[in-house]
Amino acid sequence: MLKTKSQFLRTRSQQEIDYVEITPDEITAYEFKWSKKTKVKIPKSFETYYNTTVTIINSSNFISFLNP
Repeated sequence: MLKTKSQFLRTRSQQEIDYVEITPDEITAYEFKWSKKTKVKIPKSFETYYNTTVTIINSSNFISFLNP
């Protein structure tokens, strides 16, 4: 069984990722915005360093996030 850690990430320059799940095999990141129209700025350095992409969760897809 894989142990999953949940974290919030904020850099020293105040960039943030709302929710990060860390397992021994991968890092999965999520940004939460209720409105689909809200502009989201993801720190490219995070995606590059951890070799992952950040998934945007909003009012149209949050049910699938809650019930995978």
